Amino acid sequence: MLQSAAQTPDPDDERSIYTSPTPVSRSLKADNVKEIYFKAYIEEKIEISRKELEEDLHQNRLRAVEQALEDAKKESWMYKPIDF
Repeated sequence: MLQSAAQTPDPDDERSIYTSPTPVSRSLKADNVKEIYFKAYIEEKIEISRKELEEDLHQNRLRAVEQALEDAKKESWMYKPIDF
């Protein structure tokens, strides 16, 4: 009788083995969640930094063009034909 009872496990017990997370799997899931949130946080920071760098680059290009225009205006007298 003991053997037959051991051979037919309760289906509810079997399901509970597969559905209830062990402490290790809970820990791994928690680590995965932390990793996902950390990765999202880092990606957001990278995106913000990228946008700031693009804006700085754009502003620097505008300043460089404006400076080049000012320099060209200052030096334009050298390229005007001289009337005698």
